[in-house]
Amino acid sequence: MTGRENPISVLLDENVDRQVLAYLRAEGHEGEHVVDALDTGVEDRGDIAPYARKRDHVVVTKDTDFLAMDERNHAGVFFIDDHTLTAYEIATAIIRAVDAIGDRDSLRSVVFVDNWL
Repeated sequence: MTGRENPISVLLDENVDRQVLAYLRAEGHEGEHVVDALDTGVEDRGDIAPYARKRDHVVVTKDTDFLAMDERNHAGVFFIDDHTLTAYEIATAIIRAVDAIGDRDSLRSVVFVDNWL
């Protein structure tokens, strides 16, 4: 595991490959997958966002519902617009964004993963 100065914690939505989490963990980050943490079919606003906010997870998702949420309702979102990206590409983009942005507070908004490839 790589020692990270500013590790982040993520919550992968149901629509995100679990392998993304494996790649992020190998780089010193932490996280969970929604299916393991909550269950299948949970609601974005009522279940996922509050769970992530309480645990300070950045949600990784392809779900546009998170784009419409007020930023006070989540602890940050990594939004994947290109649904053809591989797990490796998604993880690489997230790592690049985290390394470039650095400050956890700056990740409390929506970060478009595709822009970091």
